[in-house]
Amino acid sequence: MYYLPKFFCPKYTTNLIRLGDEYDGGYCVSKNSIKKSNILLSFGVGDNWSFEREFKKFKIIKIICFDNSVNITFWIKRLIKDILKFKLKENYFDQISNFFKYFDFLLFFSKKNNFLIKKNITKNFNKQKKSYKFERVDNILDKLRNKKVFLKVDIEGSEYEILNSVLKFQKNLTGLVIEFHNCYKNKSQIIKFIRSFKLDLVHIHVNNFCSIEKSGFPTVFELTFSPRQFNRVRKKNDMKFPNKKIDSPNNKYFSDGKLFFV
Repeated sequence: MYYLPKFFCPKYTTNLIRLGDEYDGGYCVSKNSIKKSNILLSFGVGDNWSFEREFKKFKIIKIICFDNSVNITFWIKRLIKDILKFKLKENYFDQISNFFKYFDFLLFFSKKNNFLIKKNITKNFNKQKKSYKFERVDNILDKLRNKKVFLKVDIEGSEYEILNSVLKFQKNLTGLVIEFHNCYKNKSQIIKFIRSFKLDLVHIHVNNFCSIEKSGFPTVFELTFSPRQFNRVRKKNDMKFPNKKIDSPNNKYFSDGKLFFV
């Protein structure tokens, strides 16, 4: 079981659907947000682009992804690891699926208007963050000022350094899904962001890969934001988290814990 302050409880439910894999890699978003978008901007892809794929099935738009970790070295290391597991007779099906995943990756990002830019996101460059490996978030957003953008953020703890940039760009956003890490430590920053953000918090899901503080506070959770709906509905069953209709555990080997707001 997880416990969060009542502040984190979505005020209402909207027309939510799940896009992406059944387990890790899937997110719940508003249909209204998708319909209003003409670009999907994705910060963080890793080895799972199922969300981006299903988003495009729902609406054919340009997809721009940023991730420097998904390079040829990444795939070679993964292939070697899978070959060793195959020799050890560990789960043949998973290893074969992983082998073909590389070709699926090449196919998806070779299609028209599907772009993968092999750079990570940063607020500013420094000695550790060189321009050939990183792109400044403000540069990216400035180029999209005249677009209606749905933003996905899953950058493993670096989300905090770009929150102010997201707030400055919020007039152009049709929706946002963001995964927050080290949530208890950064609780005040998350609360400040939600209060300043004009889109409504419509969904929350705890990543069950994460650890839990002694207080029951989860260390990683995903938030979904959508433009305010005048016909918003607050259904009792849909206000239970996880929502059995659309939520699924990130770690398929363990069930989602119940989330309570206190």
